[in-house]
Amino acid sequence: MKLFFLRMRVLCCCKESIAAIIAIGIACQSPVQITPNEELMRTLIVIDSIGVEYGEPEEVFGNITGALFINDSTIVVLDKGYQELRVFDSSGKHMFSQNNNGNGPYEYRDAENIAFYDSTIGIFESKRPPRAVFFDQFLSPVNSVTFETNRSIDDPCFVNRNTVAGYYRFYKLIDDIPVIGSEVCLWDAVTGQKNIVLFSDSHELNSLDDGYDSFVSLEVSVAASSFGYIYTASNQSPSEVLVYSVDGFLEDTLHCDIQEELRSLEEIEQELIWRKLRDGDLGSWSPSEREPEITSLHVQDSLGLLWVSHGSYFNPSFQVFEINGDLAFTVKCEGLPGNELLKFGISDYGFIAYTICPSDYPRLYILDFEQQN
Repeated sequence: MKLFFLRMRVLCCCKESIAAIIAIGIACQSPVQITPNEELMRTLIVIDSIGVEYGEPEEVFGNITGALFINDSTIVVLDKGYQELRVFDSSGKHMFSQNNNGNGPYEYRDAENIAFYDSTIGIFESKRPPRAVFFDQFLSPVNSVTFETNRSIDDPCFVNRNTVAGYYRFYKLIDDIPVIGSEVCLWDAVTGQKNIVLFSDSHELNSLDDGYDSFVSLEVSVAASSFGYIYTASNQSPSEVLVYSVDGFLEDTLHCDIQEELRSLEEIEQELIWRKLRDGDLGSWSPSEREPEITSLHVQDSLGLLWVSHGSYFNPSFQVFEINGDLAFTVKCEGLPGNELLKFGISDYGFIAYTICPSDYPRLYILDFEQQN
């Protein structure tokens, strides 16, 4: 399947028509078809972008913190800056925006992350205690839940309709000794109860000046598959992905062959700006001159593929594994600007890159596989 995207124009249509368009997409949805091992190296190319510095309001973003294809014809974008969801169709047309900012049972104040499973869209707040509001594909509220932890949940994802995975970092005193750490956990998506701790890492904090360095070293990437696997990886050596079952057993370890290279000064400076804007005081910490190792994990659920992003935030690469742990293929990207920090939204239905610290203005890029001869 090849998706083509046109530059978007504003459509004024009634919500019934919009619902009908989404319904067609749901009825006809078919995952992006990839034949593993077809070619060891694949290429994702940019085929369109959404976002302008000045222009139509729906194209001017504040701070994109998530973007996903939820079916063949629908893209949902979470804009933290405006605290709203924006919906686009697969031709690039803006369909509608929905602002749920507030204190009601199905509203949120600090929306930070988006996750998707089957027909459920989860919007996760960054406040403490963490809370999520769940919507259907028409953005009608379904449920809200407060999770059992006093820390905000990072990298949340659905394992299944009733289970959410993610991680949090913590600071506490143990026998008057300051300790900083992180835990990857599973929560009940209905009650918010913490079910199990899959992985835990912690160490003593020697000084406040070293605090942010320890904070960064405890960053974890988390992804999950409806096959019952939860994938976790740190951004430190060794470059490996731990594969857990929903019962908490370590089922496998995937080893990634990653060659670190030096980063550009521009990328280092942008990462420093991004982290200062997001986290505040960084102490004496500064970004490494070398490329990070594993930066994010993504699952194409129906295909049983795990995407492991690594290397430069400007020009990332991927290693893609099959459900049995074999390397299916590797992926490089072409057509990205090469001077913006990027994150990715990868689902069964498409590929999106979006800026997390734009050099010019927030935008997202639609990618598809380059045609092979």
